[in-house]
Amino acid sequence: EKLLEKEPNNPLVNATIGNLQGFQGDFLKAKNYQEKAVLYNPFEEMFYLNLSQTLNKLGYFKQSLRIISFADIINPFKYEIQIIYARALFSCKELERAFLVYESLIKKNSNNIQLKIEFCRKLLVTKETKKVTKILKTIKNHSILKDVIILKGLVKFQEKKFDEAIKLYMSALKLENNNGIIYSYLALCHEEKLNFDEAKFFHEKALKNNPENFLIIKNYANYNYFVGNINKAEELYLKALNINNVDHETKYNLSLIQLFKNNFKDGWSNFKFRWLSQTFNSKEKNLKLPYFKNQDDQDKIFIWSESGIGDQILYSRFFKNITFKNKVVYSSVNSKLLNLFIRSFPSINFVNTLDINKVNCHLPMGDLCQFYINNDEEVKENAIPYLKVNKKLSEKIKEKLSFKKNICGISWLSKNDHIGENKSIKLEQLKKILLMPNYVFIDLQYGNTSDERNEFYEKYGVEIIKFNEIDNFNDLDGLLSLINICDMVLSVSNTTVHLAGGVGKKTFLMLPKGKGHLWYWSKQADQSLWYKSVRVFQQEVSNSWEKVISKIYKELNK
Repeated sequence: EKLLEKEPNNPLVNATIGNLQGFQGDFLKAKNYQEKAVLYNPFEEMFYLNLSQTLNKLGYFKQSLRIISFADIINPFKYEIQIIYARALFSCKELERAFLVYESLIKKNSNNIQLKIEFCRKLLVTKETKKVTKILKTIKNHSILKDVIILKGLVKFQEKKFDEAIKLYMSALKLENNNGIIYSYLALCHEEKLNFDEAKFFHEKALKNNPENFLIIKNYANYNYFVGNINKAEELYLKALNINNVDHETKYNLSLIQLFKNNFKDGWSNFKFRWLSQTFNSKEKNLKLPYFKNQDDQDKIFIWSESGIGDQILYSRFFKNITFKNKVVYSSVNSKLLNLFIRSFPSINFVNTLDINKVNCHLPMGDLCQFYINNDEEVKENAIPYLKVNKKLSEKIKEKLSFKKNICGISWLSKNDHIGENKSIKLEQLKKILLMPNYVFIDLQYGNTSDERNEFYEKYGVEIIKFNEIDNFNDLDGLLSLINICDMVLSVSNTTVHLAGGVGKKTFLMLPKGKGHLWYWSKQADQSLWYKSVRVFQQEVSNSWEKVISKIYKELNK
């Protein structure tokens, strides 16, 4: 510091002080000095490398990637630069590019076991289990046998071979019986097997062995979230963030709880971290434009879709809230929604591709919420119907599907890769309702349901009517017209509920407890806050539908 007083523009002195600040954990001060080092000598690759690592510690992942890219240009052959470059790409969800860098490094450093272990962990995020297995076979060093066994267990976990994973983890415990991470992985296996008591036991044992381990706390928080212990999950996520406050996945998970609890101020703030969460299923658009901030001078807006079709329907309600005076709004949505949205929101210019020169700002659909939802009352104000049905098509369907009984449309499956199984139910489980004599049931389920419907008919003599003129999967405009002719809808949490709720159709939603219970299914009593016509019937015990079915049966008999 004394030397810096004499030579304030000395890049090496600034870099050294910055590095020392980083070692002491003051990353903001480290960033300040390291940026000066780069400014005063933009040709020293190590200055970029150190600044990139500091930015990563601060959670500025995109900036970290940009900075290490400069180091890579200066010296594309240095191992230290390439490994940081690979990690930065991974943190920014540039997974294909990250994996190419890792593969190149392994070719040049085939004896670097820790590099292989690190790459395997990254590959497991995308469930590349065959690649991981192939790499593990090249590792012969017995000193890291425990790490290899753990990775083999993670492979089996990803392949849903949970019993095999448990055996591997138990063998790893023989090598180190106080390793909390192994207990945590055992807990995850039991979660997937729906052995919640065993899962809790192993989570607590993991926490007892390593009470300040970020991953262990995070996994236990996830467990509590999945079994419906929302308050405990929130407490644990906050504890995890006290240890590692730049983990975007944890901030995103916390946001889902905050939004469910109608804590919109903190919820929307943390919801923005979804883009760098490896569990979020959309990728942020890299547009060289400022974000829309609902300002008067932002008059040419591009609102782009994110997440699945159900979420896009949920968010679309806010199109009607935009003040269109002197504004032009373009939007891209899933092609299956185009006809429906063009009819429902005539002030929006829906496009498949957009000339970026036509707009001066942009926004993902999910971020519209922050402008219009800040308290419970605003949720209720926006819960009224907002989708417009193709009335002519509805009339044609009604002519062909005329019954003297009440018409109930049903949808019983979710195709979500991660939580669909938790949200779904079988027709057999719905038997008590489907055998009610005063109702006729119409299939609103997307996908091929013929086998299950035929089996139910052969067993009970009750036909779940399939209207083959409508493709429930690809023709969502037609599906909405089919929903419209129903007296009511009975559905699990999927696109069908969003369509029914968006058009104001009386709907009974069958909702799981914990895993599969999405944030927007908050309710007062059994009334959905986000859809005025939707009533929520939720499991009291995870993975048990019996009481849900009984409650709905009683309601339908009134």
